[in-house]
Amino acid sequence: MLPSSVLFERGDSNLKAEATEALSIVQDIYNKSKNKDILIEGHTYNLGSPEYNLELSMKRARSVSDYLAHKMGIPANRIRIMYYGERFPIASNSTEEGRARNRRVSVRFLPRKAKIAQK
Repeated sequence: MLPSSVLFERGDSNLKAEATEALSIVQDIYNKSKNKDILIEGHTYNLGSPEYNLELSMKRARSVSDYLAHKMGIPANRIRIMYYGERFPIASNSTEEGRARNRRVSVRFLPRKAKIAQK
């Protein structure tokens, strides 16, 4: 999971200004191990319809993917995205603090061309 500085505002898929520092860490790790692909997983909290949350989580994952490809120079064919909506919270959705933690993307490094298991 990316540091909390990459979390999104409520209902938003735009990266916060603080995201650049955290994403530069992703770029550094990628540059040190070019035999890896990057998997970006988008998530939301559970307020709103499941359909809306699924689309929002996709937009969040794409926002990070686009930034890595266009601003950080990571080849787009080395970045994969998955999105899950509200399905995998890491905190309780009953508090604002928990919901803020669930507005996130996770970034994992995978062996090149690895199959991604559906959660």
